[in-house]
Amino acid sequence: MSADPVAPPPAGGGSSEPAAIRSQLSPDLAAIFDTEWEIVLEAAKRTQDLQAIHDLLNHWRHFAAAEAAEPGWYSRMQEHTARILANGAPDPDSISGQEVRARIEAHLRGAAARD
Repeated sequence: MSADPVAPPPAGGGSSEPAAIRSQLSPDLAAIFDTEWEIVLEAAKRTQDLQAIHDLLNHWRHFAAAEAAEPGWYSRMQEHTARILANGAPDPDSISGQEVRARIEAHLRGAAARD
């Protein structure tokens, strides 16, 4: 069993059936899913432990939901990452993780004050 926390299902639930998940993926993502699916299935056969299959399906449910909401998001993220790595520096319009946390905390404080 994994010690990592499990994220809740994506908004709208999304199917946990492999074929349904795969059908919502772009061809590139479907190829990655297929590779991971085969690896996890083989491991489950050897170990007789299904947890890795459940973890994989939960992980890919999020990818399928994101792809359904914003087709091509993964490819754009990879292109953006490649640009950052090629430049050797973050995007000039990006903000630090510390700034993200500060903005989240400020948002939560504001929401708590309105409640």
